[in-house]
Amino acid sequence: MIELYLSKVTETSETEQAGKMYARVSYKQAMTIQDMARHMAEHNTVFSEGSILGVLAAFFF
Repeated sequence: MIELYLSKVTETSETEQAGKMYARVSYKQAMTIQDMARHMAEHNTVFSEGSILGVLAAFFF
């Protein structure tokens, strides 16, 4: 699972980014390919879990 949060560059920084806000990523959990295929199949797609698993496996391996 991925969460986004905002991070502000400190004013004491001497770069031109000082005081600006940036989105940062926080990783909370890793998924297996099977978990990812199941998750994707549950979210409004016409493809089955098996079809998605085949595409992911071809992509990663």
